[in-house]
Amino acid sequence: MHLCLLNRKFLVSLVAVVFVLVGEALAASPEINRFEANPVNTFAPGTELVFYLEGTPQATATVMISGLKQPITLRETGLGWYEGSYTLRTNDRIPGNPAIRATLRQGSRAANAALAYPLVTEARVPARGPATEARAPARGPAIERFTMDPERIEPGMELVFTLEGTPNANATFSIKNVARGMAMTETRPGVYEGRYTVRRQDNFAANDVTAALEANGQVERARVTAAASGQPRYGQERHGQAGFPLEVTSPHNMAEVRGGSIEVRGRSAPNLPLTVQVEATTSVGGLIGLNQNIMSRTVTTDDRGNFTFSFEPRLTVPGTHYEVNISGTMGGQEKKQKLTLVQR
Repeated sequence: MHLCLLNRKFLVSLVAVVFVLVGEALAASPEINRFEANPVNTFAPGTELVFYLEGTPQATATVMISGLKQPITLRETGLGWYEGSYTLRTNDRIPGNPAIRATLRQGSRAANAALAYPLVTEARVPARGPATEARAPARGPAIERFTMDPERIEPGMELVFTLEGTPNANATFSIKNVARGMAMTETRPGVYEGRYTVRRQDNFAANDVTAALEANGQVERARVTAAASGQPRYGQERHGQAGFPLEVTSPHNMAEVRGGSIEVRGRSAPNLPLTVQVEATTSVGGLIGLNQNIMSRTVTTDDRGNFTFSFEPRLTVPGTHYEVNISGTMGGQEKKQKLTLVQR
């Protein structure tokens, strides 16, 4: 009788220990909460692929793309937030719709997640049918301005972020190591507003705040660089140097362009003359480096610092590279911006 009772107690204790061990093992398994990527127009050499993953902190995150031999390593930039990028090379062979899978590993356990949407999202014109030949590809979003008010960052202070750009889009803002993907409300066509109250433990500067505007399957990003009055307030760009901003907002670097007029948009200090030079480099009949001057002119920004100019190549040869060089001088300081486009 006593022996049977002891056996029962031992069995109950053993089952309890097993449940505890299983529970601890399950709790230790890493989890992926979100896996995203910046859409691209093409898998051409020079295209930068950028990936974001949110999940269990202090783990090892990688992304594998069919066609690439080595995985892409993501770095943990915030608690449980991983980022990484890879620039395509000439010998990379990626299929049109590759399988893209993220892995989050912690010890001997791992979690996997597949990218839920195609990485290449450029709208293409069908090759046949007269009714479709005039249909233009969907234009990506454009950010004209992204500001923060007030300029002080103190605990308890409510910061108001204002983005101006393409209307009827989806706008969010993020603060490095503080907040990610905070929604912004479109208060009027093309004007979006978001708010954040600074907490005592927060530690960030104005140039740690970025905005994302998504439309037609494409995403445009910008960093806080100017105040609501249109004058430079923080004077910091991506490389952290003081001075006035000079940025190309569209198209993105290494974008493919079709025949006809090519439009370039950007922003800088208000009413600032900018020098623009465009050169084409073409490989014809085995000759590499056949240069052609396309345009050389001065463009002045408007009262809000925005600028736009267009150029039209005389000869459109697939594979031609257009080097767009933009420069400006303000207060004795010169800024330069370079943009490379590829003829399709």
